[in-house]
Amino acid sequence: MKLKRSTKQEAVSQQSLTQQMKPSLWWLKLLPKQREAAQFILDRIDDSGGVALFAQQRSGKTYITCAVIERMKPQSTLVIAPLTAVDVVWRDALTTLDICLLETPEALRGASRGIYLTHFQGAIKNCRTLTRHTWDLVVIDESQGIKARNSAQSRMARKFRNARRRLALSGTPIDESPIDVWAQMRFVDHTVLGEDWSTFAEQYCYRGGFKNKKWIFDKDKTKHLLRKLHNHVYRLTTDFMGLKPALLNLVPVMMLGEQDRIYEQMNEHGIVRFGEDIATGPLAVTKLTKLIQITGGFVIDDEGKSHRVGFAKERKLRWLMSRLERPVVIFCQFLHELHAIAEGLRVNQQRVGVLWGHIKGQDRVKLIADFQAGKYDVLVAQMRTGSMSVSFTSSSSLVIYSTNHSFIDFEQMMFRLQGMTQKKQVNAYLLYCQNTVDEDKINAIQVKESTVYSVVSHFERS
Repeated sequence: MKLKRSTKQEAVSQQSLTQQMKPSLWWLKLLPKQREAAQFILDRIDDSGGVALFAQQRSGKTYITCAVIERMKPQSTLVIAPLTAVDVVWRDALTTLDICLLETPEALRGASRGIYLTHFQGAIKNCRTLTRHTWDLVVIDESQGIKARNSAQSRMARKFRNARRRLALSGTPIDESPIDVWAQMRFVDHTVLGEDWSTFAEQYCYRGGFKNKKWIFDKDKTKHLLRKLHNHVYRLTTDFMGLKPALLNLVPVMMLGEQDRIYEQMNEHGIVRFGEDIATGPLAVTKLTKLIQITGGFVIDDEGKSHRVGFAKERKLRWLMSRLERPVVIFCQFLHELHAIAEGLRVNQQRVGVLWGHIKGQDRVKLIADFQAGKYDVLVAQMRTGSMSVSFTSSSSLVIYSTNHSFIDFEQMMFRLQGMTQKKQVNAYLLYCQNTVDEDKINAIQVKESTVYSVVSHFERS
């Protein structure tokens, strides 16, 4: 994100420019179900100080938030969002409000009214400055990013728990267990589940897993937890939009020859040699990562060097691409996969865009806009970079080349092609190598999906 207008005089100039824009009148543009969600926030947030809007992807969380700000008219608002969403989603939306948009910590000095927009990393870096400011409203977008209670992002969010009003937004608040809600509620309203993790854990969890070191949620306590959260959480699904759900098509891939041999060697012995180079998996999690890499056709050795071990998925991808209508979006987990896929597609003179972590700011905005405008046949995106807060509705074909075990990441990918402007049935194609850890990932995601929806569905209002 480009940091501009670092002086008070420049901030005033920016305010003058922003106020010349005609307000968007967000409230009037909301659909009835979106307006109900916005009204819930307005009704509750002054009473309790905090609300969580756990609204399904593409249901309009940004629109609802802008409408809330429009109605609430807070003097000072802090919006913290993933880096991807800052430029692609939030900046344009917030500039339609009749409020000065501030973009540097320095601009806060002497600014009695305005919205400060930043990403998680920026909020962590400037946390001391931001916490000294008096905020009428603090918004955290994609609040699943603070679910790990000891992470830097979660500790940063905790410091805003006493802001006058707090709003957490997420379409995928839980990955595996209701435990994921605790740190998010610590920001939303720390009086609901408490600030002390050990107290919450003793009431709602038990010890299990390897050497009893893992906290596991006690399912018998689910109803009690849901009752505690009921007045603070609103769930909105996309049912009111009439969107057709994306169809998931599983595409099996058979590994043969050398690739299959290397996989079995790593699986059985935790070590593979490439001449003088070796790739080892001394720990279970390390070996799992190596096995996942091998299914994608590469493995990273102990010195960080990438070794090509096979082409099974790439051959299947070429076969699949010959049958799909352009444009196509392809997601993959690892960088070496991303660049190999893009290089292979360009051989056939296809127009290929590549979206990964190094593509930032306006370059990212332009890349996505160009794809939406039909200037690319294929967009190859790294999973974590392209699966959050962005829209690829110009395409109806999604290929998931590789993924991890996270239900959150998987669902984020599945919704990227959905939206009101999507006129076609979206088909997602998940490539997986048979009899490998790829199948374990699919099973894990399906189990998590069932658990997550059994919890979040309780917050839906009729």
